[in-house]
Amino acid sequence: FGVNGRRVRYCADMMISGHTYFATLFAMSAFSQVAYASDFIPRKNYINRIVRYSVLAICFSCVIVEVCLVAAARFHYTVDMLAAIVMVLFLWDSSTLEHIAADWS
Repeated sequence: FGVNGRRVRYCADMMISGHTYFATLFAMSAFSQVAYASDFIPRKNYINRIVRYSVLAICFSCVIVEVCLVAAARFHYTVDMLAAIVMVLFLWDSSTLEHIAADWS
């Protein structure tokens, strides 16, 4: 226990924020699914664009709110959350990673 009987929590060994990683992964998956599904809507381009941009804005704002809340709670350092976002962006559509996984399986 720490000062005045309160628990002391150090941010040790948590370089990648799992909260941010999965929030970003979910947002990218949701947007990709909506973009894929909107291809089957009859060709009214303005409706497709409105739906895609709306979902993109919602997903982006969800990730921003999650990052702000985790930072406000002081559960992770900012670099932990940025590293999680960068890791998802790098691994999301990596053909090299896909090739390695296909060879490994």
